[in-house]
Order: sequence, then structure tokens, then C-alpha cells
Amino acid sequence: MRILIHRTKITPWDIEPVEATKNKIVLSESSRPSSHYAAFIKYDKKQRSFLDFIFGSYFARALGFLLGFSIDCNPFSFYKKITENPPDIIYTTEDFTLSSCITALFKKKESKFIFMRWENKYKPPFNPIRKIVMERSNAIIVPIKSTKLLIQDEFPQYSNKVFVIPGIVDTRRFNTKPNVILRSKLNLDNKFVILFVGSLIKRKGINYLILAFNKLHSKYPNTSLVLSGNGNDEREFKDLVSKLNLDKEVIFLGPSNYKNMHEIFPICDVFCLPSTETSRWKEQFGFVIIQAMACGKPIVGSNSGSIPEVIGDAGVIVPERNSKLLANAFEKFILSRNYTQRLGKIARRRAEEVYALPIISKKLEELFEKVMKNNSNEK
Repeated sequence: MRILIHRTKITPWDIEPVEATKNKIVLSESSRPSSHYAAFIKYDKKQRSFLDFIFGSYFARALGFLLGFSIDCNPFSFYKKITENPPDIIYTTEDFTLSSCITALFKKKESKFIFMRWENKYKPPFNPIRKIVMERSNAIIVPIKSTKLLIQDEFPQYSNKVFVIPGIVDTRRFNTKPNVILRSKLNLDNKFVILFVGSLIKRKGINYLILAFNKLHSKYPNTSLVLSGNGNDEREFKDLVSKLNLDKEVIFLGPSNYKNMHEIFPICDVFCLPSTETSRWKEQFGFVIIQAMACGKPIVGSNSGSIPEVIGDAGVIVPERNSKLLANAFEKFILSRNYTQRLGKIARRRAEEVYALPIISKKLEELFEKVMKNNSNEK
């Protein structure tokens, strides 16, 4: 099968599970990886056209927002890609993106249409095409059960075509091998280390994590917090750390790159993702959670969005925006090494049994075959 994948920022977890199915992957011209993932993805490096830049501009995004679309492609080149040499399967993302709309309206009859639905809260205020996208799609993939329930509530007539297929983690790269060298380089020997990896922005709950660490550190001085990533609110978080006199105990590691990300998780005792819900967003999956789990690390997460479902029995869930309960959760790990090790083993096992590449690629392969055999819902 030829499978056309379209994403504005394509990642290894978009490519790897499809690649493992042994099908031929075709990327649309607009699908390019960010610098974090460029080394892991083969793609057409040819120069972008003027129209590619126009449709990728902030003006186009703003216009799309007003129209109820997410403009995620050059519509002319994308239309040409799906019609001139029709792929067996066109695989886009979300029901309100321009690529999904074009696919629903103009795909050839022989092409099947699948889209990935990550969005678990925001719905465009006006987008009459969404129902057509739902109707003409052959399958809808969601990463968690709660997102499936949202679709069933809004579009109950299409619930039979919604399939839960989680995100993937490469359990060979992300493994339980310790990183003694990096831990020593950061002066973390013999310390209890809490790690966050991701964007340094407010909705990730980092301010509550810093406040929780402050409470914990006053009681247990032999602790450190490592924040790996960058973002618009990094300066504000650094100011908060300085205000609390924690400059030596909180380490800002800088931007994390997928190439060496598997080397970062082993330095910690506990991984934390304390995301907070906003008016338009809540955590949609959290790939860093399953990457930490694959490294045998127990998780402390907030109850925002998908986090509890992704963690399962591999960690502790605390109410979002509650630094006191966050600190209490960390304390339990400090007081019991056996508890930390037990949850770490559960985390690794869950990563292998639920999120590992062979598991997810098999589910995708079965879905692709099912879609190709099913001739219903055709344009």
C-alpha cells in the first residue's frame, strides 16, 4: 500500500509505526520535521515555493482561525498530490484542518481517508466542513479512550469508525540503562532527582512544580529539580527560582533534542508532568510520559486531560495546580526506595505492553487492512 502522510510538523512517532507495517510512505510537500527530528526522518528537502510560505504564514493561520480551519498545507500542491497519483490511504490530522477538508471533498474514490484526532477540548466555533470530514473518512484514530468518547458525544453516528491507537515509544532507544556520566556532570550524585522534559510554558504547570519542589527541598535538602526544554515563559520560571533561592538546586538543562532525549530520562528518580487545563487546551497525550516509563521511571502527573489514562498504574495522579499535593507525592518516593523501584518496573512493563513500536504498528497494520477491505463511506 502507498500511504500519504500529512503533518505540518512531522515526528518520528508519525512515521515509525507506519514504517514498521512495511507499507510505502509518501510525505506531502508541506510535511517537514522540526530541527529536533530532522535526523530521524527521510523527507524531500527541496526548496519551498512562495505559496508554501504564504500558507505557512501567521496571516494564513489567523485567516484560517476566523474561518474555522487550521491551515496546515498549501492547498494547491496538496490537491495535486492526492489526485494526480492517488495513494491507497491518505492519513491526515484533525477534522478541522485544511488538509482533511481537501481530502474529504476531492480525494479519488480509490483512496481511503484516515485522520488522527488529537484534539480533546477545542472545537472551532464555525466549520461546516467538519461533519463532511467525519462522514467521508474511512477511519478516525484517537490516542486515548476519552477522546473517542468526545467524538461519540458529538457525532454518535460515526462512533463505529473511531479506533483507539496510542502513541508509540521506541523501547530499544528508551531503556533502563543508567546515565552515570550525565548525572555526575550535573552534580546529581546521591541526590533525589525530579525531571521535567517539554516546553517551558505556563500550561505545563511548571510554576506549580517549582513551588512544590521548594516545599520538598526545605524538608529534604538532598534533592534537585531538572527542567529540560525551552519556551516563552522560561524567563519567568527562572525568576521564580531565583526568588525562592533555588538557583543551585534547580537546573535548566536547555532545549531537549530527540537525538539525545533518551539519555536525559535516566538521570532522574521520578518524572513529572504537571500540566494544567486552559480554556482551549488540556494535555492531549504526553509522549514524554511514555518515554520516561520506557526508561523505568515512575511518573507523577496532574489530572489534566489524557495524563491519568496514559500513566495508568505506573505512577501517581494529583489534582492540577496543587503544589502541596505534588510535594506530598514526591515525598512518598523519597521515603520508600522500594516503592520507587516497584513503580519504575511497572512503568517499564506498561511501556513494553501498551506503547511499544511492535504493538502499535500491528494495530495500525490491522486498521489499514480493514479500511482497504471496507468500501463503505465512499465519496
